[in-house]
Amino acid sequence: MKKRLLQPLRFVGIFLLILLYMGHAFVLSLWFGRKDPYRLRDHLTSWLQSYSFLGLKVLGVRVRLLGEPLTEGEQLVVSNHLTYLDVLVLSSQKAGCFVTSEDIRRTTFLGQIVELAGCLFVDRKSRQNLAREIHQLTEALQAGLSVMVFPEATSTNGEGVLRFRRPLFNASLLSGRPVQPLCINYVQLGGEPTSVQNRDAVFWYGDMPFASHLWAMCGLGEMEVELTVLPPLDPSQAEAGAQALGLASADEWLASQAHQAVQSAYKPLREEPFLQRPAAIQGVRPPEASL
Repeated sequence: MKKRLLQPLRFVGIFLLILLYMGHAFVLSLWFGRKDPYRLRDHLTSWLQSYSFLGLKVLGVRVRLLGEPLTEGEQLVVSNHLTYLDVLVLSSQKAGCFVTSEDIRRTTFLGQIVELAGCLFVDRKSRQNLAREIHQLTEALQAGLSVMVFPEATSTNGEGVLRFRRPLFNASLLSGRPVQPLCINYVQLGGEPTSVQNRDAVFWYGDMPFASHLWAMCGLGEMEVELTVLPPLDPSQAEAGAQALGLASADEWLASQAHQAVQSAYKPLREEPFLQRPAAIQGVRPPEASL
């Protein structure tokens, strides 16, 4: 009975938090207008951090930090990407503006959320605007903001870490701000080890619908996430590092080093032979990752 009540309470609680944040962010956007977009983003990301912490509490998610201390100051933060819940996990630990795709920006409801979250946008299907997008990220870093990037360019099914796309690492080179790799591992879902059988209750990839997926996730018990903080990468060493490894460019070195660090800390999912598929997600068929 308690679990049956918990699911709708969590679902309503999360939507109330989203609506409260959107209202708060809308007022902030009216106050600052378009005159100082980076100051606006600074306020938005601070409030997003507070709301993310509350959202994790509502969903019963416990985040455990591992590895290096998470330092203050602006950084290009890069991480593997498994679900929209990653945003709450990362922003609860460090304030920063996320980079997302124009496709998400055009998605009903999600588009409004990411706009009011102070996100920066990239068009992954076009290289024509790449220089402008890198310049925008560089400006944000120079303005004192941390920028959060998922360089796999899609959320995945958890069986590994895809290669990191290198272009956006140029923002670190141009701004002189370090790259901070982070690794997310969802280790416990509803009291069971995270595996291929139960991942779809939390991992969001391919063409999974948002609302029904969130409903299923609200039906889980407690969740445990490990966030591993890996050594930061100094962009001033990138050119020499690329030459030493015979790589074509400094951004390729940053991308490859960040990917190796995250991959070394990631725990790929495996089959659990005696774990039953949760009833809450039996109707969800895992599609191919194609965001």
